[in-house]
Amino acid sequence: MKEDSCKQRKGCRNLNVHTFIETQEEVRTRLSHELHNGVGQALYSIVLGLQIINENDLDIQTTKHLADMRGVANKALHTVKDVVFELRPLMLDDLGIIPAVRSYIEMAKQKYGKEIDLEVLGETKRYDTAVETMLYRICQEVVMLSIHCSQVQRLVFRFQINTDSIQLDITAIGCSVSRLYGQESEKIAHVFAAIDIRARQVNGSMDIYADADNWTKLSITVPLSHPNREGGEFE
Repeated sequence: MKEDSCKQRKGCRNLNVHTFIETQEEVRTRLSHELHNGVGQALYSIVLGLQIINENDLDIQTTKHLADMRGVANKALHTVKDVVFELRPLMLDDLGIIPAVRSYIEMAKQKYGKEIDLEVLGETKRYDTAVETMLYRICQEVVMLSIHCSQVQRLVFRFQINTDSIQLDITAIGCSVSRLYGQESEKIAHVFAAIDIRARQVNGSMDIYADADNWTKLSITVPLSHPNREGGEFE
């Protein structure tokens, strides 16, 4: 009886986590689209409008004032684009996991100055939305974790696309979890636990490997029950 009660509680916790993740993704998707189609488009129209006005024969003070306004609008537009990218990039829905991760990595390298590499082995296709979302979020969470972990010198994301599964190996060079203590260790443990939960939501698994001194590797394996979702293949 006690064992059955424990199983029921564990099942309820898993269901609650799954529901929370689904709800979180729905909210992120809605906010991302609203920001892009609403605020983003409005700011873009303002930038174009100011540029057109600036082409007229104006006095120096007015021209300077318009230039300042255009600069503020451009900055706000870039901020909205960054927020949309963090919430849920449209590229993830339009093109799939590999282009979205590649774009995110390029953005992170420029914004945070991190050395990050991406390797893709095998033929890439479109996959179930839950699988693509999960893989993207894991990449995102590891990049953000590396920014707050000073020991990480380089990140390597390696996708191995198989006929029946996707394996994502993430190697953090310069950081071994076996040598971390205190708050930094606790933060990494929380992120790893969240990644493990995400993987299990799509029947995947996560393994952790660590060198004594110099690196840590996460290996996430996800089975592919429906690898050919409508959307086609891409290079």
